[in-house]
Amino acid sequence: MIVVGPESKWLRRRKIAFAELVDVPWILTRLEIVRGAPLFEAFSGLSFPRAVIFSNSLSLRTKLLADGRFVTLVPGSVLQFGSTHLQFMPLPVTLPRSLVPVVITTLILLRCASQQLALNDEMRCPLTCRQ
Repeated sequence: MIVVGPESKWLRRRKIAFAELVDVPWILTRLEIVRGAPLFEAFSGLSFPRAVIFSNSLSLRTKLLADGRFVTLVPGSVLQFGSTHLQFMPLPVTLPRSLVPVVITTLILLRCASQQLALNDEMRCPLTCRQ
């Protein structure tokens, strides 16, 4: 989702064309500008934003969005399940859908230790220990 801070002028708009966001300063990660990423596909046919800050830090994004100048992308789950101190506001802009790879791993040949049991609790999946 494309989001802005609570002070952004874009929040007053009911409809926003994606082309209007080309000249806005963006905060992105390097993975959001590779071929196949939703933002890359949305900018196809348009010029890519010139003012870009690259950061993987959600904390930095939150601080930079606060004054209303920047726009960024976050997964929808951040808005749905994120902390209440995150002040992200979604914009009425639709991005193209993309397929995100999912990796499922199985832990095998582990000795049962307190750390592995804690990891099991964190992952919420069964752990088979072989001795």
